[in-house]
Amino acid sequence: QWTPGVTDNWEPVAAKTFARFFHQIAHSATGDVMILGGISSGVRPVHVEMLHRESPEATNAARVVAHWQEPSPSSAKNRQGRFVSASWLWAFGGNNSTGQHDFKPDNFLTEAYRFSLAGMSWRPFNALPQARQSIAAITVTDGSRTLAVGGFGHDGEFARTFAHGFAYDHRSGEWSELGVVLPEPRSQFALVEHNGTLWALGGLDYDSTREQGDQFRHLTNVVAADLDSADIRFQNTGIELPGPRRAFGGVKLDNTFYLVGGMRENFTIVEDSFAFDLDTQQFTEITSPSRPRLSPSVVALNGKLFMAGGSSPSESGSGFEANPSMEMYDPSTDRWTTVMDQIPVTPRHVRVATYRGRI
Repeated sequence: QWTPGVTDNWEPVAAKTFARFFHQIAHSATGDVMILGGISSGVRPVHVEMLHRESPEATNAARVVAHWQEPSPSSAKNRQGRFVSASWLWAFGGNNSTGQHDFKPDNFLTEAYRFSLAGMSWRPFNALPQARQSIAAITVTDGSRTLAVGGFGHDGEFARTFAHGFAYDHRSGEWSELGVVLPEPRSQFALVEHNGTLWALGGLDYDSTREQGDQFRHLTNVVAADLDSADIRFQNTGIELPGPRRAFGGVKLDNTFYLVGGMRENFTIVEDSFAFDLDTQQFTEITSPSRPRLSPSVVALNGKLFMAGGSSPSESGSGFEANPSMEMYDPSTDRWTTVMDQIPVTPRHVRVATYRGRI
């Protein structure tokens, strides 16, 4: 804002969710500023954004929860690879069933769609070269490519875990196959980039063709790859997780990667949580949420962690139930608090993402 006679220069007061041009600005009946229309990332935003003119800081201070439903053209029900880039949510692969053990060849998918956060509409993009679910995906820092690694699929005879990788080039819109990139097959794990190194932590190697008792291998060895190398190949680092963990929530905040929830051997839920310092490569135990979760989704925003989705042990003592709450972790106090008792969507398979200061 600029107030003639009061300030000499323009001063920032807030940030729009969507960068726009050719948009319009109007006043509401209360004198607040409304921003509507225009073009953002090649689409026309359908959202009207509001700036409180008398108290600009209220725009960012107030918590606004909005809920839309937009049917998806994808046949995937869960376990898709996904990432957010340039105001688009990209989703690919996955499984077309919600059954716990639906692992026939036609259950695994290659299809890929992207959703415009500004335009609230879906568009297809090039399919994944091979059908996979539970694949780990990460967009490198410069935004030029997204890497999709590991995952679970069908080899024509059996359902098993894979050690292969793929790269999506954001300029050409094409996938390329990277071949075998992991020392051993791995799914339900986390990828994190730090100073040009890509780290893979946790996960599971499942192969039904191995002997009974050896079909499930929970991986505790931490592996890493040099992103500047011509060929991305993960190598063992000699670092071990404090314990086995798959289907967990993980996110990087500053120089630390946080691991929350998940499952270990014998389908037992993980109750402890850890912070992994990417500079010193040391694990430190942190306070865990109020209830342990399987397959939670965790994001970082404004120096805090936010967790939603997944399942927790049933309060009745039998099985698991969807956890409807959203919790926040403050690393400065090592404390979790509940920020929403009930998120407005079915939480079991929900995935959470951030975009320009919003969740």
